[in-house]
Amino acid sequence: MTTLSPINAEKIKENEWKQGDIFPQEAIKQIAEKHFPDVELDGLRIIVVSHSCDIRYYKADEELWIEILLARSIQNRDNASIQGRRQRYYHLEIENKTSGIKSWFEANIDDRYRIYRNFCADYKPSSQWVINNDEKRSIARWIAYRYTRIALPDAFNERIRPKKNELKKLLKKDVSQFISGLYICLSNQELQKNQTYEIEIIGAITKQHYSNPDNREVAGNHILEFEKIVSNCDGINVTSKCLSEENISLDDIKRFTRFTDYDYLSYDTEADVSIIL
Repeated sequence: MTTLSPINAEKIKENEWKQGDIFPQEAIKQIAEKHFPDVELDGLRIIVVSHSCDIRYYKADEELWIEILLARSIQNRDNASIQGRRQRYYHLEIENKTSGIKSWFEANIDDRYRIYRNFCADYKPSSQWVINNDEKRSIARWIAYRYTRIALPDAFNERIRPKKNELKKLLKKDVSQFISGLYICLSNQELQKNQTYEIEIIGAITKQHYSNPDNREVAGNHILEFEKIVSNCDGINVTSKCLSEENISLDDIKRFTRFTDYDYLSYDTEADVSIIL
């Protein structure tokens, strides 16, 4: 049985590790040998996804492990896989601070591992590879939604099913990048065929994009296109609006649920797309 060295909590704090930081190149081989020896290392990045407070927790014997996510280099992004839109795959941008070049990486929800926390004492976060703060938060939400995403009524799913291909195409449009989240308010009841689902949709836009009139208009038209597609489903009435993230109220948060998953899209083999614009 391998004996683990004592957790050096002070050193971890000194190294200033935070959620979303990436291990440096020199750490990858050692971590892989201990925790995932069969994984191909070419183009690999190791992202720490544990909460910052857990990474730096001062009691060494109460927090032995951290969770990491593997991401692998890809040539191009898929708009259907950015910002946590798919359940199983996430496309993220990592910047090389040395060259200033930003590159795309793909993470698989199954490529999460628990590793010994002391690796954060042995190594400092990479100063070369960096993920922006919005992306860090989005990755954390994506992992959390694996367990907390909503289950929409079967009757609603069946009504919207005929439009799934149109919705998938909408997801792939470049303009969808201006929408940071899609939020829905509807009854969770299984309605009869002669009853209508009345749903409200909010398209959230980051403050940065909302302050740009052109981006705001493009995002608004994109949400209207989504509304039009869903409104053409039998038994569904839709109203929608676009809001800056800073203008979404506490009441909205209580009434609306982030629209992250359509289980009906997984009923056949061709579709593994969560709908989150």
